[in-house]
Amino acid sequence: MTLKITLSKSPLRMLAVCVAMALAIALGCGGGGSQAPIIASAQTVIIADVPAILESSEIPHGIGWHLWWLPGMTGFSPDRAEWKKYMRDSFAHEGFTPADSISVSAHVRGSNYNYKYIAGGLDFAAYRNKLDDAGGEEGEYLGLEVWGGNAILEDRGLVIQGDAESVIRVLTAFDRGEDFLDENESNPLKRAMDKAGGGLTVSAFRDCENATIFPYSRPGCEAVAETIKGGDAHAMEIVGVYLFSSQRNAEASLDGIDDLINEVSYDADFEEIKADGEFVTYRATIYAP
Repeated sequence: MTLKITLSKSPLRMLAVCVAMALAIALGCGGGGSQAPIIASAQTVIIADVPAILESSEIPHGIGWHLWWLPGMTGFSPDRAEWKKYMRDSFAHEGFTPADSISVSAHVRGSNYNYKYIAGGLDFAAYRNKLDDAGGEEGEYLGLEVWGGNAILEDRGLVIQGDAESVIRVLTAFDRGEDFLDENESNPLKRAMDKAGGGLTVSAFRDCENATIFPYSRPGCEAVAETIKGGDAHAMEIVGVYLFSSQRNAEASLDGIDDLINEVSYDADFEEIKADGEFVTYRATIYAP
């Protein structure tokens, strides 16, 4: 079945798509298998599997530029070498070097925090030097290394970036042993992300109206996750999952989700839209314009 798929034409919605179609599920990852610093109260989680993106085949023109959310992104070239150079330059702007083996880049938002974390085999000495050269001052909080809005957790293979208050909030959570998302099996955001599974990227939202591909406002929708499974120069395979408060609410939502699909503007093949217990799931291939 070939359908036209949804993406609002408004600049804000397109910016949101650029942000959210950016990222792959990596809960529980972080250098050396350490805990992912995603606070359980997060409202939005956007995660990118950096090696998978860099190693993927050509990215479709008109779709592929949504695959990254780093600041300064103003356009997209379908040339893979140029794309990889852009990503390298973006990480350099964030203070990392070509020697860094970045495995995950993630953005986490809650009601009173907003931060990123970078995980992998990082050159922490070089990162410290760049912070120092930029006039940063090394400090400490709860025995952990802090440079203003940067925290370096070398033993965990992590760098956390954000405003100072957000960084302190994450470090406090580590110190208190506060529940993180990867430990909280009943958390709606985690359940939706786990159901959607891994891929190049994943984005997840507690507010279903914030979903970037199919925002949905029906009462009882508790979380939504959207995953880019893969693609080539012509198409992207996407899986979406809505979690509802009950099986009855999920089944009652199928018609509304069908209506959403009929309003959209991308060519796509839909393999399935179905209710599965408390979930409604869809799988689609979206084609480049």
